[in-house]
Amino acid sequence: MKKYYKDADKSIIMGLSELSEGPFYPMHMPGHKRRLLRDNGLPYGLDITEIEGMDDLHHAGGILKEAMERAAAVFGSERTWFLVNGSTCGVMAALGAVLKHGDKVIMARNCHICAFNAARLLGLSTAFVMPEYSTGYRISGSITASSLKRAIAGNPDAKAVILTSPTYEGVVSDIEALSGICHENNIPLIIDAAHGAHFRFYQSLPLKSALEAGADIVVESAHKTLPSLTQTALLHLRDFKYTDEKRIEEQLSIFESSSPSYILMASLDECTDILKREGERLFSEYEGRLVELYERLSGLKSIKAAGASGITSLPFEEGPFSAIYARDPSRVLISGRAAGLSGEELAGILRREYRIEPEMCSGEHVLLLTSVCDTKEGFDRLCDAVTMLDRKSPVKEPAENTEGEELSDALYGEDPHLNGSRDTVCATECRLTITEAAESEQELVRMEEAEGRICGEYVYLYPPGIPLLIPGEVLTEGVLRYMKGLGCRLKKTKSPNAGEIAVLL
Repeated sequence: MKKYYKDADKSIIMGLSELSEGPFYPMHMPGHKRRLLRDNGLPYGLDITEIEGMDDLHHAGGILKEAMERAAAVFGSERTWFLVNGSTCGVMAALGAVLKHGDKVIMARNCHICAFNAARLLGLSTAFVMPEYSTGYRISGSITASSLKRAIAGNPDAKAVILTSPTYEGVVSDIEALSGICHENNIPLIIDAAHGAHFRFYQSLPLKSALEAGADIVVESAHKTLPSLTQTALLHLRDFKYTDEKRIEEQLSIFESSSPSYILMASLDECTDILKREGERLFSEYEGRLVELYERLSGLKSIKAAGASGITSLPFEEGPFSAIYARDPSRVLISGRAAGLSGEELAGILRREYRIEPEMCSGEHVLLLTSVCDTKEGFDRLCDAVTMLDRKSPVKEPAENTEGEELSDALYGEDPHLNGSRDTVCATECRLTITEAAESEQELVRMEEAEGRICGEYVYLYPPGIPLLIPGEVLTEGVLRYMKGLGCRLKKTKSPNAGEIAVLL
């Protein structure tokens, strides 16, 4: 190792900076040779490949190993791995690390599409556990202990469970209870916590990280909620009971790039250092801003913010919130339903009149993401915009038979066990495994002709990337009617036209 990397505590960014300013001429990749041919602001000088002294992510033994050890200490894991392909590669690697070809996995039906893709590539059979449905918020709720117990009892051959917590809208499941159920049955629990990398650092809010709550493998997207660059994520291993380091690293070598970006890894290392040195102060100030925000939003009449009546309550047990164990207040979910505004209309007003760009709009909701990096001025701007909009929007009677009720009637009927998300999940019969269906002969047909056929592709909304339908599920009249109503908002993996869908021959 060259002399300017001898310090074991040297950060990745320090190593990159010293290399950029050092005497060595780069007769190696990347092709830009760390030269700035055009003044465009891109960090060419820090972008390198796996050269002498800079370690190798897939066989880490130097500066990257030390950086990941620092991250493990900060996040409280036995081992932590840097991910530069987002949480997607971490979820896929986690499933591959605890399962073998042909094994059965119990999945929350509102998992991200990457978990379903992993099931296809690994040849897994799947059984699903449905989230509850919150009639108050009109979004998918938590996975309950009773639902998971029922799923495990009905699938005694299942070898793992994978759930999403928190969800895109910030809905949290009781991971402590769910992990206990899994461990009683000697089953590992994998949590896709892509939206919850910040939970460990809350100072007063009663939200534990999935790792603290007992999950065995946790995947978190640092870039979604922490000061880190896009695509950066982390895979945490709680202990070695259900898998080991070699198995995880083998799977990461399959699902993660063999040319990882050092700029992204440096971003993760810097994020870790910020959290270690300044996290307590930053999150204390951030939580104070959140409390103030929700207090100001609690008195609105026509524009409603989810959880504004008390963001520190745990669990939500009363009335319409009984489907939700807890909710992350960093995700400000507002509804204009009482004002007669759709989510799309509400988002358009925020953009045009207040110059606020939301994260997502869907149905009656607009989702606005905050983080520890938001300033007081940013919070004030958001609160002022929503408050002014509320004053200008008189309360109207909500429309009858909304999109949510239509989908509920069409898909779920009277069966409380099919009480899933009316926005993102279709609970319909699955006749083939994802692998069997995806690799079968298929054809494109018009939606009107598809009733009773078996779906051959993923159908989803993005964001958040949760499949409405997966290969192998039956296309019912209710599902097709709902899909037709969504129109061009739908994303499909095989059929390019809105009016068509891929089905099995």
